[in-house]
Amino acid sequence: MTNPIYWAGRELTREGYFLTLRWFYLSIISNVGREAMKLYSGRQFQPMKERDAAVVCYRLFEVTRTWDGPSREEWAVLVRIVADHVHMEADAKVHVLSSMAQQQLPRDVMTQPLQTEVGWDWYRDGLKRLRKCEPCNDGKSSPSLIGRFQNIGSGR
Repeated sequence: MTNPIYWAGRELTREGYFLTLRWFYLSIISNVGREAMKLYSGRQFQPMKERDAAVVCYRLFEVTRTWDGPSREEWAVLVRIVADHVHMEADAKVHVLSSMAQQQLPRDVMTQPLQTEVGWDWYRDGLKRLRKCEPCNDGKSSPSLIGRFQNIGSGR
């Protein structure tokens, strides 16, 4: 019983056990606290990806308004973009679509920054889909979209 290696190993395993137990309790309590704050805070919790998805949808609608749109084909593309988005909750999709239908967009949509790299990819993809949806024979939409494509890199 006088072996110091035995006592050092015993203390380390015992302290390691209690350290692991404390970490487990702390992680459970922090997760429960976080969920309680989301549930009872009264604020609408919105992850960054969902926020970026909504901003991208509003931006795409604003782009179509710059050339006296949206046309029928552009509406179909916009609704499809919102409906197929996997990072938006159903109530957020309905809110975005109703805001777009009533033309009540948030102020300064085009100046609100996208916070994720995926948001820029969604914006670029949406612009490509809008460009494909309708032949650009009116001369208004094509220069506007080309300008948006060029500004995407500098807007980050």
